[in-house]
Amino acid sequence: MKQSIAGIVSMNAFGITQVGADVCGYAGKKLDPEQCARWYQLATFYPLARSNQNDKNGDDVDEPTEPYQMKDKYATMV
Repeated sequence: MKQSIAGIVSMNAFGITQVGADVCGYAGKKLDPEQCARWYQLATFYPLARSNQNDKNGDDVDEPTEPYQMKDKYATMV
């Protein structure tokens, strides 16, 4: 997440404005719902953000990681 900020700012400096990161990871990694919630909070400042949720990738999650399906404790994080 920290590296995504520098990458997006660099691309914007070169005139590529529609840049963003895949939120909540990628194929083959176990996702942490709290990390996804924090990542969604960061993604609100991205010019472009895409939720990377695909059951076919083999992601192993215990809780849903889409923002509208997260439990109350993640929806009210500050």
